[in-house]
Amino acid sequence: MRKTDQKSMKKSPRNYNKPGLLLLAFFAAIVAAMPPDSLNAEELMFFRSNDTVPVELELNDYFIVHGLQVYLLRPLRIDLSPEETASLVHFVRSSMSREAANQIRIDNFRDTGETLYINFKLLDAKGEMRLIMLSNFHPASNSLKEKITEESFGTAYLIKGDRFVYYRNEFDQEKEAELKENNDLLGLADDYLLDEKLENDAEVPGLLDRVDEEDFSALDKAFSTLTRAQMAMIDGKLEEAESYCEKARTQLNFIQDDQARAIAREVLSICLRELEIVRVLKNRANPPAEKPSSGKVGS
Repeated sequence: MRKTDQKSMKKSPRNYNKPGLLLLAFFAAIVAAMPPDSLNAEELMFFRSNDTVPVELELNDYFIVHGLQVYLLRPLRIDLSPEETASLVHFVRSSMSREAANQIRIDNFRDTGETLYINFKLLDAKGEMRLIMLSNFHPASNSLKEKITEESFGTAYLIKGDRFVYYRNEFDQEKEAELKENNDLLGLADDYLLDEKLENDAEVPGLLDRVDEEDFSALDKAFSTLTRAQMAMIDGKLEEAESYCEKARTQLNFIQDDQARAIAREVLSICLRELEIVRVLKNRANPPAEKPSSGKVGS
């Protein structure tokens, strides 16, 4: 689990320079923009265009949960229950289309009568499939607009195999070389785990072993444990993921610096929330078998 996930809303805005895409404004102007109030379920709505032709994709539960929760919902301060988030994830996953944009809508978002909407559509660029998500929130003015413009908040994901990869997490050879040069084992493990290259996953356990065994800080060791929790969630081993989260909770006690401990605690809370959402998705996909009825009234 990367420290930057917790701090991603503090990054400077950066243009997304893939061909044919709108300019995406990012997290820096949004940190204090919206209060993290809970939403009523009836205020969250999904709209599918009649022209939608869904693309059948078998996306890994953890990748799409992590991608939407950390890089879309958190920056917009959208605080949903695990059940509501699972419904949103299911809608996005089952409604990705090249032919039409579909929409997530939240009425009375900050004030009565204010509506936040997030449109999403698949695009193909240079042989790659990407999901583009754009909202009507404008960070520069901290306001909702009627139309999406180049100043709107948005994000993008690469879809490759079962991976749903936030575009800044895509494999970068230059960054890989820099992390190796700086002996940033945890950063390298994070990048390998969350990029689109399946072959990089095999490198992660060895890197985390070195963080655990060598002279790294208590903070790095806690993040190593949370990265193992991510690995377990990717593999669908939810009980194992929960055990790693509990181990990380214990490791917080060994972090001396208050600010570092607060960061680790926040990232642990993100990881636990993702675990809850993935568990809801798994339970919906595999409902418990019903007990056969005897046919008798009251049985």
